[in-house]
Amino acid sequence: MKSVRRHTLIYLCLIVTALGVISRFVRFENAIFDKYLGDALYAILFYLLISILVSDLRAIIKATIVFILMVTFELFQLTRIPMALSQNENVLARFAAMLLGTVFSWVDIVAYLVGIVIAASVDMMKFENRK
Repeated sequence: MKSVRRHTLIYLCLIVTALGVISRFVRFENAIFDKYLGDALYAILFYLLISILVSDLRAIIKATIVFILMVTFELFQLTRIPMALSQNENVLARFAAMLLGTVFSWVDIVAYLVGIVIAASVDMMKFENRK
């Protein structure tokens, strides 16, 4: 059964990643869809990755780990290191900056939290009830 769940989580990671990429390239002229949907999907992706790595943790623990990671990434932007990476000629440095984000925003943290709550809620409804 764990193998089926792991495969499901991997497929969900691919779907969420595709939706996140689409959310960055398709414009709706609405900040919720153009910016914050991608942030929520980013948090959902991290939740799924944590679920793959440590599947035995309860949803609230996974949600807490992901929230700490997301806030850490957002606070790291205050160092201006990601901004410097985004202006670097190196493609890997620019990719790292894209993953980390470059500008701190409290609203991003709220969007991450929305994504985490959605992921944890689905996790609790779909998977924790089966244990």
